[in-house]
Amino acid sequence: MPLGPSIRSDPRQISRPPHIPDLDLSLRHGETGGTGIRRGGIRLHLHRLGKPTVRAFERTIADLENAEDGAPFGSGMGAISATLLQLVSSGDHIVSGRTVYGCTHSLLKGLVRRMGVAVTFVDSRSINNIRDALQPNTRVSYA
Repeated sequence: MPLGPSIRSDPRQISRPPHIPDLDLSLRHGETGGTGIRRGGIRLHLHRLGKPTVRAFERTIADLENAEDGAPFGSGMGAISATLLQLVSSGDHIVSGRTVYGCTHSLLKGLVRRMGVAVTFVDSRSINNIRDALQPNTRVSYA
């Protein structure tokens, strides 16, 4: 199901959404996302979710990738962390290549293991190594 105008079908259909600052220095938006932070009698609100510009970006990336939807992240590690932590729980297992990005390796050896998720590192140049490391509780193969 299309999420909006397709940039492939007609690039002119993409309109430029209004700019909405991330930091709103008004009191009238308290209902949009919690109470905010009070500084000197002014309530500050950080708006990131549901912004028209972010939604347009998500839809455009999804369209380019022929995907159902998109989710932007501020960094590759943000995307990797969010994905892995969403897919596994305590008692699960991950098979990972030994030569993944260093911060991903640290995430898997540190936080993920502390969460009770087992991680097996393999030489991922051979599919047989990955297949041999699979367990009944394997939820992710990351290579």
